[in-house]
Amino acid sequence: LPLPNLVKNGCGAGGFIFDKDIELNENYLQYAENTKKNSLIKGLKAALKNDGIEIGEIEISGNFSTAAPEISSVKINLSQVVIAEHYAHINKYELIQKKVTEYLSVDKDAVILYER
Repeated sequence: LPLPNLVKNGCGAGGFIFDKDIELNENYLQYAENTKKNSLIKGLKAALKNDGIEIGEIEISGNFSTAAPEISSVKINLSQVVIAEHYAHINKYELIQKKVTEYLSVDKDAVILYER
């Protein structure tokens, strides 16, 4: 339906945004940046899980105010990592670093792996 018909029939902007509270004014940019960052983390976890690597804690830093986020670092806590059996004899640090650099198109020096 054209936009005027949607508005006339009582459909507003709230009908298009599900389960999200909209932040206004000065908080909106931070809200948008956090949404981008959280989407990247969720996507990275899903891609790694699809490859047989489950990771708990991931932190991504960078500039998320642009259309294409500029990632400066990716910190991954390996204390909760679960790796598929077919990776049993592979160095988990090198494997995860390689996968993250491929998925996020970052330099390998930007990927920080640690165990807490």
